[in-house]
Amino acid sequence: MKRTLILVLVAVFALLSFATTMAQDEFVFGMILVGPQDDRGWSQAHYEGGLYVEENLEGARMLVFESLNPADTPETTLADVVELFVDEGAQLIFTTSDAFEEDTAAIASEYPDVTFINVSGDDVLTGEAPANLGNVMDGVDLSCGEISAV
Repeated sequence: MKRTLILVLVAVFALLSFATTMAQDEFVFGMILVGPQDDRGWSQAHYEGGLYVEENLEGARMLVFESLNPADTPETTLADVVELFVDEGAQLIFTTSDAFEEDTAAIASEYPDVTFINVSGDDVLTGEAPANLGNVMDGVDLSCGEISAV
C-alpha cells in the first residue's frame, strides 16, 4: 500500500508540476536515491515511480543516482549530483530522504528554474522553503484522507 502511494504521489507531482512542459520534446527529471534502486523498499519504490512516469508521460526521461549516502559514496555530495542533473537538462529533481532536507533547501536556492521535491522534508510546512521546493510526507496525515499537521 505504501509503495503504491509513493508511486502515485511521484507521478502526480511530476504531472502537475510540469503540465506546461508537456508541449516540449523532452521532460527530464532526476531521482536521487539514498539506497540502491533494487533495495526492495524505499529507494526501489521511488525508482519504480520514476519508471512509471517515464512510461506514461510522453517525452519523459529519468536521471537516477542511487546510493547517495556517506557509506556508499563518501566523495559525492548532493550538490555534485544536482549539478550533473541540471547539466543534463533536469527540470524537476526528487531528493528521496530526510537526510537530504537541509542540502536540498540550500541547493534549490542556487537553481531557481529547477523544481525540487524533497521526500520527507518539512521546509514548506515550516515556511522555510524557497519557492521552487516542495515536500512530500512530513506534516501530512494521509491515513484519514485529510491533510493536517502532525
